[in-house]
Amino acid sequence: MHASNTDALLAWIAEHPVLAGLVIFAVAFLDALLVIGLAFPSLPVLFGVGTLIALGVVNPWYAIACAALGAFLGDGASYLIGRHYGQGIRGMWPFSRHPQWLMRGEIFFRRHGVKGIFIARYVGAVRCFVPVIAGMVRMPGPRYMVASALAAVTWAIGFMLPGWVFGASID
Repeated sequence: MHASNTDALLAWIAEHPVLAGLVIFAVAFLDALLVIGLAFPSLPVLFGVGTLIALGVVNPWYAIACAALGAFLGDGASYLIGRHYGQGIRGMWPFSRHPQWLMRGEIFFRRHGVKGIFIARYVGAVRCFVPVIAGMVRMPGPRYMVASALAAVTWAIGFMLPGWVFGASID
């Protein structure tokens, strides 16, 4: 996302702090989706929301809940795509052209297992691929959801906390 777009989005959030939850949710959701997450970095927006929290414009628990729910549901959608299509995803675009994208995520997932769901939430290069791979290899849903929920909540806090803490020192 271009800096001017991020600035405009943050200005809108500041003017509409209640509706901001929808934007925060959407940013986290899109960041988590298969392939789309590569082109949709959420860090600048969530850091900016953290600054708006520090300035008292946005409620911190509301923002964290919206970001965590967006990340959890985005990861869940990717997991369900992997579960539904299984190994057939490898033959679909863009993976038929870029098999290394899934390969990187698969190596990561096989190395770390269930903790990889948690770790991947913090690693942009594999974040949107690991949930798909978990679905492809038929990781049990309840086991996946627990790891994903914990990762989504800690990620939302972790990505907004720097703006929250350092934004407070701007005054």
